[in-house]
Amino acid sequence: MTIRSMPIRWKVSIFLLLITTINYIDRLTFSILAPIINKEFGFSKTDYGNLSAAFLFAYAFGQLFGGKLIDILGSKRAFTLAVALWSIAGILHAFGQGFRSFFLFRVLLGIGEAANFPA
Repeated sequence: MTIRSMPIRWKVSIFLLLITTINYIDRLTFSILAPIINKEFGFSKTDYGNLSAAFLFAYAFGQLFGGKLIDILGSKRAFTLAVALWSIAGILHAFGQGFRSFFLFRVLLGIGEAANFPA
C-alpha cells in the first residue's frame, strides 16, 4: 500500500500522531535542557520553576478556552493556528535573552499546545 492508495483517515491519523509527538517533544525539551539553560542564563531553580509554571498555567488557561475557540473557528482552522503559534513559540526560544523573554515564549507555547487535545 502506497501513501497515495492509503485512505484519507489514515493519512490524517498519521499526521495528527506526528503533530502530537512534536507537541510532547517541545514540552519536554525545556526540562531536559534545564541544567544547560540555567547555567547559560544564570537562572536559579526558582526562576526555572517559574518558567515551568508559566507554561503549565498557560496550558491550563488554553485548555479552558481552546475548546470554545475551536467550536467557533472549526477544527482545521483553529488547529492550524495553534500549531503555527506553538511552532513560532518554539522557534522563539532560540532567541531568548533572559527570564522575561523565556517567560513570554513559554506562555505562548503553553497556549498554542493546549489546543492539541480539544481539536
